Amino acid sequence: MTTVFIAGISRGIGLALAQRYLSQGVAVIGSVRTPSEEVNTLKSRFPGALDVVTIDVTCRAAVEAVARDLRQAERVIDVLICNAGVNPTKVGEITMLQEISDDDMQCTLDVNVIGPLRIVRAFQPLMLGSGVRKIAIVSSYVGSIGRTDSGAMIAYCVSKAAVNMLGRRLHFLLGEDDFKLLLVHPGWVRTDMGGHQAPVSTEESARGIARILSGFQRDSPQFQDYEGNPIDW
Repeated sequence: MTTVFIAGISRGIGLALAQRYLSQGVAVIGSVRTPSEEVNTLKSRFPGALDVVTIDVTCRAAVEAVARDLRQAERVIDVLICNAGVNPTKVGEITMLQEISDDDMQCTLDVNVIGPLRIVRAFQPLMLGSGVRKIAIVSSYVGSIGRTDSGAMIAYCVSKAAVNMLGRRLHFLLGEDDFKLLLVHPGWVRTDMGGHQAPVSTEESARGIARILSGFQRDSPQFQDYEGNPIDW
């Protein structure tokens, strides 16, 4: 049975991705910072198919402890999805230069950039036993330097540009072991982060991401949106 690890399934896109894969008969290991009612409900719907682990992606020790436990249990991961992320500002919000917070910048970079690095670094050995070896990092089109056209959401946008570079570098670094690494823009999604006015549902986004990953190869466009359209770096 195919096994997918999803970092961040408490709600939103991660929860929808977990539900999507479980409904297709795929085993899911999902991480949460704290258990949620939605995850508990999903676990009861798919007994034995969903394993929930507790991870704060800002804590290297916690990430590595879970990876170590899975290794001892001889689990093999086929697909790894780094979904956990934060945005300290509202969608489209412009912060004046003197109001840009060092703490917001550091926190956002820690979660959105170093977090995926911690996950990939710890879980990559668990994928070596798989012939699939696909990694997806949920990025955003606002991380595209070529498409930048405003001064909004600086911490978030900078973090997504940085995680795009991280993913691009990992594409080459892990290439000898035939890993395939996708940076995916999930769309403007109706979540706590995206807001109720967003046009894309979590189910639509999850369906698109899963579809892209199913056919994704090393020579595929590495930065795409959830509909499969390539995005300029």
